[in-house]
Amino acid sequence: CRPTARAWSTSPCRWPTARATSSPTDHRRLRFAVTGAGQFEATANGDPTCLLSFQRPEMDLFSGAATVILRAGRSAGALSLKVSAPSVKPATLSIPVR
Repeated sequence: CRPTARAWSTSPCRWPTARATSSPTDHRRLRFAVTGAGQFEATANGDPTCLLSFQRPEMDLFSGAATVILRAGRSAGALSLKVSAPSVKPATLSIPVR
């Protein structure tokens, strides 16, 4: 996964296949870890039947996608988001916080 930040607080994540395209049939569970100048706030996947808590740092993919919401800290630095899932290498995204 190579999460991309569309805004300071959200990072939609599509888990790519070997050809670097997302798979709409992928439903594996993502785990999120945040370090540095910020914190995890919530996650969602758009599935109206999903019963997983939005406040836990894990979410199942729905149609190959999930969203994580982060909050920048009060001090400047780098916020690091690590996304992991079974059977694939973890990915890390660093976001500068000013």
